[in-house]
Amino acid sequence: MPFGNDWLTNIHEIILPEPISSWPQGVGWWALLILIGACGLRWAWLQYRHWKANAYRRAGIERLGQLREQIESGQTQCLAQLPELVRQVALCVYPRRRVVTLSGREWLDFLERSTDRSIPDILQNLAYCSEQQLREVGENQKQQLFDWIAYWIETHDAMYEADR
Repeated sequence: MPFGNDWLTNIHEIILPEPISSWPQGVGWWALLILIGACGLRWAWLQYRHWKANAYRRAGIERLGQLREQIESGQTQCLAQLPELVRQVALCVYPRRRVVTLSGREWLDFLERSTDRSIPDILQNLAYCSEQQLREVGENQKQQLFDWIAYWIETHDAMYEADR
């Protein structure tokens, strides 16, 4: 005699349905997926344009680093190239007709309006200093000058009120 209940001998396991897919199946989900993808592409494009538009800043910082190395190695005549570097960077972003005509106090006012830091006093006459005067520039003044130029290159306002 078999052991257990005879009625249970012919019962089979229940077959469960396939698990529900988590992949979006409705039109709304597809639209949302496309919208998120388009937003991601737009963000990537804007980041690329921003990176491309700031190439002149990266080049200016690189050139500033080269000049700094030369000056620290004893080539003090390279200090006279720093105002030239600032003007070259300005020519990359501001209208040429606006930058080329500026000199003296107008140039310094232009630089002051494009940033929120005051210009170091030594920058005003640096391009016109003799080699002897360049050798007399102190380490503190050099550091101040490098810091200001790096700050200006990185943060200057590309278009201030007079150019809008």
